[in-house]
Amino acid sequence: LQYDLLYSARKIEQDGKHIGFIRLAVPLTRINESINSLRLKINLAVVLVFLLFGVILIWQTERIRKYVIKVADYAGALSRGLFDNKLYLVRAGEFTELAKDLNRMAAELEYSIKTKEEETNRLNVIIKSIPDALLLINVHGVIELSNKASIDLFGQEQIEGRPFIEIVRSPAFLTLIDDVRQNRIPGSAELVFDFPAEKYISVRVSPLYYRVGELAGFVAIFHDTTQMKKLEQMRKDFVANVSHEIRTPITAIKGFAETLIDGALYDKENAEKFLTTIISHSERLNRLVEDLLTISKLELGVISISKSGFDIESVIDEAIHTSAVQAAEKEIDIKKSLKAGDTRINADRDRVEQILLNLIENALKFSDKGEIEVGVDRDDEKKYFYVKDLGAGVPQKYLPRLGERFFRVDPSRSRELGGTGLGLAIVKHIVRAHGWEMEIESEEGKGTVVKIFY
Repeated sequence: LQYDLLYSARKIEQDGKHIGFIRLAVPLTRINESINSLRLKINLAVVLVFLLFGVILIWQTERIRKYVIKVADYAGALSRGLFDNKLYLVRAGEFTELAKDLNRMAAELEYSIKTKEEETNRLNVIIKSIPDALLLINVHGVIELSNKASIDLFGQEQIEGRPFIEIVRSPAFLTLIDDVRQNRIPGSAELVFDFPAEKYISVRVSPLYYRVGELAGFVAIFHDTTQMKKLEQMRKDFVANVSHEIRTPITAIKGFAETLIDGALYDKENAEKFLTTIISHSERLNRLVEDLLTISKLELGVISISKSGFDIESVIDEAIHTSAVQAAEKEIDIKKSLKAGDTRINADRDRVEQILLNLIENALKFSDKGEIEVGVDRDDEKKYFYVKDLGAGVPQKYLPRLGERFFRVDPSRSRELGGTGLGLAIVKHIVRAHGWEMEIESEEGKGTVVKIFY
């Protein structure tokens, strides 16, 4: 037949007897065709399975990649402190649980960060609002933290990040830092700065530890005691001046009284002279006591300021009239000048007259002949009344001290003229009680003008 066949034979039996055979022959080409067809189908099925698996794998990979990107983006946002958005992954299998965990972690992290920020802000507010200057210095001597008071005290806008020796230029402070570094216990010192003006600073330095036994730096607190020192000096000067001012007339009164008792009482000419001197010193002592009481009452607010509207010109006229006799004795002419137009004022009339009388009295004491001008004028939008003289004037270095109790530019001359050194101090307190401002302009040898702005 010239082609391969596949034979299959089987014997045939009937009633137990072999009666023959049956043989079938099938060409192998058909079988091969069937096998090849089946093989093709199998191969196609395998290819289709692999293609389907590949598509599913690609789809699943892309799906996972998108989830991973979303998770990565969300994690990146969290690292930048962006907690407003939430990560939502629906029907994402394990990624859904991961998203929930990340959202929960983000909420906890946000709460923790906000809590820390609030604590930090609260601490910064406390530090910044401390009235004393504060510096946090690390172990390398660099300032890490400061407050507004330190900027005001040291006059430096940029303090943080700089070595402390550039800011606090004091050998005593450097020594204090070294002592605290070595001994690991707080220390204090008194610092004195001469530039731009004399300052007295009390400083306390404490060691700072981040971990037990490990020195991390120093906390330095500076307290400006300049004003306290000045007040203490003023108190000492006040006590010394009061003692001197009281002792002088009392000693004179006692001395002349003893002289009279010893026999001068019967010497009419000398007795009258001694008694006149006693009366003079008694009046001086009385003026001193009255002035001290006035200042004390003004400081304590015992003397109230009763304001009312009146024309200050009438008060100027009264003050000039009251001082006329004293002015005539020194051949000084007191003139009135009204340049401000409206001269009505709302103030305590008696206290305004007291101001004018004190200022005119001072002008008369330190003027030799010439004239004194009392008036009202205007400076920009503010009005002021003033007393101007052509007397000796005051050196510039003494101007800031005018108005201090018992301060005199020329103590001997002031006492000789009967001054207590409290007149201008009383004026300053009355001006302050009214809420006004006092300005003194003076040039040595040319005179002085005192302006009261109201």
